[in-house]
Amino acid sequence: MMKKSALLLSFLILSVLAMAQQAKKMDTQQLFERGFFMETVERNLDGAIEVYEVVVALKPQDRHLLARTYYQLAECWEKKGDKINAAEIYRELLRMFPDEKELVQNAKNHLSEQMSRNAPEHMAKILETNLTVDFADSPVAELFVFLRNRLGINIVLTSAYQTSTPQISISVSELKVSSLLRIVMDMTQGEFAFLHDALIVGKKQEIAEIRRREWSDTGNMPVGTQALEQTLKSTQCTLDLADVPVHQIIAFCRKTFNINMVVHPDVNARQISLHLTDISCLNALRLICIAHGDLAYGYKNDVVFLTSWSQYKKMVEESEKIFVPLVFRITYDVPPPQGYPACKAVFTAGDGTIRIMDVSPESQFRIVAGAYKLNFDLPGYFYGKPKDINIEKSFTLFSVEEKLLAAHRALSFELEDTSTGKLVTAEKILVNGKMVTFKDTFKPGTTLDVTIECKGYAAYQGKIALEPGKGPFVIKVSLQKTKDTEEGK
Repeated sequence: MMKKSALLLSFLILSVLAMAQQAKKMDTQQLFERGFFMETVERNLDGAIEVYEVVVALKPQDRHLLARTYYQLAECWEKKGDKINAAEIYRELLRMFPDEKELVQNAKNHLSEQMSRNAPEHMAKILETNLTVDFADSPVAELFVFLRNRLGINIVLTSAYQTSTPQISISVSELKVSSLLRIVMDMTQGEFAFLHDALIVGKKQEIAEIRRREWSDTGNMPVGTQALEQTLKSTQCTLDLADVPVHQIIAFCRKTFNINMVVHPDVNARQISLHLTDISCLNALRLICIAHGDLAYGYKNDVVFLTSWSQYKKMVEESEKIFVPLVFRITYDVPPPQGYPACKAVFTAGDGTIRIMDVSPESQFRIVAGAYKLNFDLPGYFYGKPKDINIEKSFTLFSVEEKLLAAHRALSFELEDTSTGKLVTAEKILVNGKMVTFKDTFKPGTTLDVTIECKGYAAYQGKIALEPGKGPFVIKVSLQKTKDTEEGK
């Protein structure tokens, strides 16, 4: 299913057995949670993939857990840039778990996005087109210029591919484009991929690395930066560049699209040759980076910056250190009942910025390092005064261990006639042997001895477990009329 060798599968199964010996008993749910933590908090995609594949190999009886594991596994491969493996796993999920409607729909959305982004329908038709080609001792770039003009598609050759590929000779008649490309790739030790609305051709290792590249995630961007990327995505452009310095390209883009763009000094004078037609500025920017091989773009303070790939990775690593993995270990003097609203952790930064997280015991998040005032909001519980905490820059898990106390609750009574359903007025209500008033409050988690007397009704006596909650605790009691009352109707 996932094109993994039997040897790797055996290794993974042995790995989980070793893990089980260390933890004495680690079930598939715990394994899944570990993989999810590695994927979302530690951002260790390779480690998460290994754990998820162990869960799949163990085939848990919980179908929802297994389906969720398939989905997260596909997402990991997709984040790594391996769209083919991801697509296979998404399709496997659709085949095996048609009843998991939400996961199925999400998987379909991912496959649809991949189809439109990486292998659009018109591109699939182009691959089936027949061509006659006759080149003798020609630079490989000339062949792809011919294909670009004949097929009407954007084609990008990496600089490393162009400089390392010798002249080629090829003469074929009425051959499918897909077969032609494969022949050329075999002749030139190259590889190709459909990405960012273009056919990208490069060395095999280059294409593998290009697939693994993770461009900026708009979901984690500030609103202004999201608007900036949306502008790049929605604006079309045509570029015809022949050995043009990077700084001139950026100056043109800055002026034409009214976008703040800067170039790192390391790449300022590098030259780009590229021809693109009717393509989004966002994809053009990505293809400029890909064509040169060692360029990357990013966002900083709502400005697009272009730099070397190595410098970009350093900047990303530095910025990542700002985000600290965070785990909550919340305890209660009286646990909330099942289905109770989620506890909210409220972090207030020194500049007044507030971040609210829905948490539960062992919930895991990421938060910007810094000083905060921490408070918790959970109906029916109190935490006390906000607490000052300082979260330092670190890759080490920061643990917040706090205890919430259930607030005392007043009592409210709803007394109704068993036969008529009408409300009945009580003459006397005793709780734990004492008369109760609306001012009296009681500690949740305790059991109350309740006695209720109403004229014409049999007295009620019972034990009531008081649960945590907001506002008065409502005690509903149905009362039976006495025999004398029934006879006196």
